[in-house]
Amino acid sequence: MRNNKIFFGLFLKTLFFLMLFTGCGEEKLEIVENKCGQCHEASLVYEKKRSFDDWELVVFGMKARGLKISADEEKELMRV
Repeated sequence: MRNNKIFFGLFLKTLFFLMLFTGCGEEKLEIVENKCGQCHEASLVYEKKRSFDDWELVVFGMKARGLKISADEEKELMRV
């Protein structure tokens, strides 16, 4: 019985740290994975906390560097 409690405690701690370091199950969006993830880790997008205006500038800069994105895709991306 004691071994079960120890195992369960270790399991919960491991689960907590996995959730902490992987974004707690944060939803990955196809548009981010497919467009942003072509040139860099898509996780950069999820980690950066920017205003809408800041993201507009970032997307503008990425388009200047070769990002191919339709107007509809850009609107979808900006909702992230």
